[in-house]
Amino acid sequence: MSEYKLYINGMETEADVINMIKDTIDAGDYDSAKDYLDQYKEFIETRDSHEYMEDKHQGRLDPDGFYPDARDHHLINQDFKKATGGK
Repeated sequence: MSEYKLYINGMETEADVINMIKDTIDAGDYDSAKDYLDQYKEFIETRDSHEYMEDKHQGRLDPDGFYPDARDHHLINQDFKKATGGK
């Protein structure tokens, strides 16, 4: 799946992180709870962004930032046919 590992205040699963945040709120430590929520949000955004990129580009990432899609392949094939005389 993803190379991004969840690790917030010793917790490594989403259920554990949520329970830890609830316990932190119950203890009245709202600043720490907000910090943990920010860390959890950052983890989710990073994970989701990475998974979106993998899905969109089937894991083929070009270091120069070019991600061929169906239209790019069509245009490349069209130019190739012109260059080879339609073969």
